[in-house]
Amino acid sequence: MDTRTIGSRSAIVAALLAAFLALALWHSTPAKAAEFTVDDGDVAGLKTAINAANSNGEANTIRLAANGTYTLTAVDNTETTGNGIAFNGLPMLTTEISIVGNGATIQRSDAEGTPAFRILRVSDDGNLTLEGTTISGGDSGNRDGGGGIFSRGILTVSDSTFSQNTGADGGGIQNVFGEIEVSDSTFTGNTANRQGGSGEGGAIHTFARDIVISGSTFSENSASLNGGAVYHDSSDGSVSGSGSTFSENSAGRNGGGIYHQRGALTVSGSTFSGNTANGEFDFQGGGIFAENEGLTDGSGIPIEDPEDRTTITNSTFTGNEATGTDGASGGAIQNTFGLTEINFSTITTNTAQSGGGGVASGGGDSTATRISSSIVVGNSSDVDNMDGTRPYESGGSNLIGDGERAADFDGTEDRTGVTVAEAFGTESPSLEDNGGPTKTLALEDGAEAINAANPNAFPATDQRGVKRPQGDAPDVGAFEVEVDLAVIEPRLTFGGKPSTIYQPRNVMRMGKLIAPPEYSVANRRIVLFSRTEGTRFTPIRATTTDANGRYEFRGLRPRVDTFYLARYVGNPDEGLRATGSPVRKVNVRIN
Repeated sequence: MDTRTIGSRSAIVAALLAAFLALALWHSTPAKAAEFTVDDGDVAGLKTAINAANSNGEANTIRLAANGTYTLTAVDNTETTGNGIAFNGLPMLTTEISIVGNGATIQRSDAEGTPAFRILRVSDDGNLTLEGTTISGGDSGNRDGGGGIFSRGILTVSDSTFSQNTGADGGGIQNVFGEIEVSDSTFTGNTANRQGGSGEGGAIHTFARDIVISGSTFSENSASLNGGAVYHDSSDGSVSGSGSTFSENSAGRNGGGIYHQRGALTVSGSTFSGNTANGEFDFQGGGIFAENEGLTDGSGIPIEDPEDRTTITNSTFTGNEATGTDGASGGAIQNTFGLTEINFSTITTNTAQSGGGGVASGGGDSTATRISSSIVVGNSSDVDNMDGTRPYESGGSNLIGDGERAADFDGTEDRTGVTVAEAFGTESPSLEDNGGPTKTLALEDGAEAINAANPNAFPATDQRGVKRPQGDAPDVGAFEVEVDLAVIEPRLTFGGKPSTIYQPRNVMRMGKLIAPPEYSVANRRIVLFSRTEGTRFTPIRATTTDANGRYEFRGLRPRVDTFYLARYVGNPDEGLRATGSPVRKVNVRIN
């Protein structure tokens, strides 16, 4: 592999002369992949490196100076598009090139008089891998998309940032008929504003192909029409998003976070907070707008087809809003056509001016929204529909608040009329860093969501990556309460001496904490353990005592051939002991 440094003008001239002589003398020698190193601020050197890599025709790497800044002040090239003339700040990429930024920034100058142009363009034959680079200030105007990057080839972005870019569609990136993958990257302050106010995809606009997003953050991006952060439209493509955060993005009409039309949308382990769908429109969706068209209306595609559905798992929606008043809209999620499945997700404190602040579903027989083991409570209205005749299907084990379609949730272990305090164990759950790549809403002691999900069908982990289940059954929603496995192995005592552990026919559910007069019995932690023959006791659930020292474990499902044990967890010197009432009464205390 050749290694070249692009530096001063004299060095550039010397390099070009050497290249010309080499070509004249050894024209039959095959081209080799090269690695170029570009000095900090050397925009001319960066352009030369791209041109040399393009002509090389091999896979090449361009390395930028660590934390360097490359400020573009003029248009490098133009091309004719269906919308007129497009302007690019760097040479078009026509071959396989990796740009390794090392924390560097490529930006369009903000000086007065700087013309509008996008940062760079990837052609149909181009293949760009962008790593550790910030793309900032690109402006492709209100007629062409991709203020940061426009691609029709292959685009792979990792550990990079797109900030303050503007385009007609796709303020940060527009991808048309190409492939795109984004990981561990940040998109902030990008804008889509097409002429006439129809801009789509504030951060990313992709059409007709797949997009894969993981571990990334989208914040404060906006689109004048649809898809404040991400817009996707493809009957033969899909969107996959995992471990990502969508916050404070806004759309002038639909899909404050994501607008998805046709194809498959899969979201897992992600958080949507503070996103907004604005304007006086119907069928909105503050967090996600999903529209998989015509899946059961005679098109021949069954509604169960996994290739054409929206699937949301282990995700949190809070503080999203849909402002439209013309029809039912979903503050968190709007399913307009097709099948949307929501599994083990948490949807709370979202609002809609009209419709379901949590989830809105509709569109007649071509629409179904199936919710399983999820929390949908405390929204302005939790589950509503537009004009659908069968908008909701229950997969069971849901905690649902209210809404005109709450009665649809009559599946196994479904509960309706649930309040926020009942579901979470607190009246005001807050979005916090509880571990994992995204912020989540934790469950507190006494939450009805604990151990209340379907014990036979659940994802291996929660949104944070915590193993499910921690108890006899997984927890409802996106958060699994971790049981403190560092608790000392309990021993059952009766009258101060070890006694037989009896197998109750019913689980010990209620009890009282006994304490010497000098100690309080209020707000003490009680842990319920279980074990089967030949195994050690494992903590499965925890609660706290009330002011009188009483405690209760609700919603337990007794298991065959299982021993249960309640135990006070605290300072052993206090001499507190918990009493419980299974079929055969035993006293339990720490020893």
